[in-house]
Amino acid sequence: LDQYSFLAGGDTSQVRQEDVDTILGVAFEAYYSTLSLLGSPDKSARTVDHLRALGADEIACLVDFGVETHKILEALPALAALKNRYP
Repeated sequence: LDQYSFLAGGDTSQVRQEDVDTILGVAFEAYYSTLSLLGSPDKSARTVDHLRALGADEIACLVDFGVETHKILEALPALAALKNRYP
């Protein structure tokens, strides 16, 4: 729990693991559902459509550290296919 001490102002003695799990789950779901290109091509296209409707004309992709290079390279064709859906 020490890595989540910021949730309790530095004091983890009152932080329950269940609370941390809940917060992380809610945060992940919000990010995954509305702000990421993770998931199926159709789900990613819905995210792009939503961002375009908001006026976005560029979308940046963060490739997180720690992901194996071959996995990143394997995913690039799917990202290119998503890009090609939009003229």
